[in-house]
Amino acid sequence: MLELACQKFAGHVALEDWKQGPELWSQVEVPRVVEQDGATIELTETELLPHRPDAFFTLYIAGNPEGRQRAHFFYEADRGSENTSRYKLKLRAHWHFIVKHNRHRQDPYNVHSIRAGRPTRARRYY
Repeated sequence: MLELACQKFAGHVALEDWKQGPELWSQVEVPRVVEQDGATIELTETELLPHRPDAFFTLYIAGNPEGRQRAHFFYEADRGSENTSRYKLKLRAHWHFIVKHNRHRQDPYNVHSIRAGRPTRARRYY
């Protein structure tokens, strides 16, 4: 579907890269959390969460200024089929992987910034 959507933009947007599967799988260390009185509290002890995006892709956007022509995304395809608790863990793993540890700048991604979520509503994280 992504390739078909890019074709609709006739060269202005192109799917430049697509990766999925075990080459993307890793773990990320995060603070353990507890729920208390409706609030989430981070503890000093840590735990490992799996970091397994369903896919990673890059779009080339011809009309953007130099240096901003590539947009990189983690894609999660299971929003409708996965329970909220599990999905929150996946987003937490993305947050720590990208924001706290800057691991998106290493293999297999090697990108400066990345977005997580659905490509049409993705948020930019640094």
